[in-house]
Amino acid sequence: MRNQNNPIIFPSGTVSCSKISAIHTKSIYANDMGMGGPVADKYRNRIRPNSLLIQVGYREKHPFGELRCYRRGNKVVVGVYKKDRTINGRELYFTPDDKSLLKKGAKIPEAVFTVQVSEFIGTPWHEINRVSIWTVAGLRKNGECEFFKDK
Repeated sequence: MRNQNNPIIFPSGTVSCSKISAIHTKSIYANDMGMGGPVADKYRNRIRPNSLLIQVGYREKHPFGELRCYRRGNKVVVGVYKKDRTINGRELYFTPDDKSLLKKGAKIPEAVFTVQVSEFIGTPWHEINRVSIWTVAGLRKNGECEFFKDK
């Protein structure tokens, strides 16, 4: 849903995302270096502007899962879920100061759900510290982050 007639007004609140538990196999170890949060200024120009609005209660089917926006407690959650209800990628959270945005049908700018995560990935050959930027656009495209950069 595009908001073409009015400039985007960003509601105040807090953004975060799901923390991925450590992944450990024979050849790889991956872990989040902390909770996700707002995007640093130096990475803001790396993500595409997004003027879309998303409604609480919205669902959109994709080959890799279903994009959903819904209320969970005092948060609005956006995520992509597979048929077995597992998360594809990450869940993005917005805790609005205005509690009316928690109601079904409330419209929220998708750009609010933009989160930066510091990650560590290790293999027997490499150790990589990277930053990933998670957006609704990235989830909609392939269930993954929109941008990542090795530190």
